[in-house]
Amino acid sequence: MSNQDLKEKWGAGSQNWDNSQKKPQSVSSFKSNPKSEFFEVFEPNSFANTLKLVKRDGHTVYFPYAQQPIIEFNPEKGISIKSMYIDIEITGRGLAQLADWLGASRVKWIKECQSGIDDKKEKIFVMDIEFNERG
Repeated sequence: MSNQDLKEKWGAGSQNWDNSQKKPQSVSSFKSNPKSEFFEVFEPNSFANTLKLVKRDGHTVYFPYAQQPIIEFNPEKGISIKSMYIDIEITGRGLAQLADWLGASRVKWIKECQSGIDDKKEKIFVMDIEFNERG
């Protein structure tokens, strides 16, 4: 079987694949490397090794994605990240997309709003990050 036959068999034929970008066309339509005052995300098909979480007082936790966290989004409560050693709660506004990026290990860092006041200038707003160490 030729390379072209294999590409067509597995859905990587010319109609489904953008050869100049070397990634599926649907992925290339995403905004690459979203960044805000509150977070930064790697480009599609890139992954972070560690998530940096920064509180407004400067307290910083580096959380390795290798701990295989459970990431939960609840529209009323925000984002919960649970691992064997620590539970992290993130509250704010518009957090569903941030939770999706966390689930894909694409978020480089997240920090709380310095003022604690939502000025509604950004689609995603991070009010608080809470760390709770497990027993």
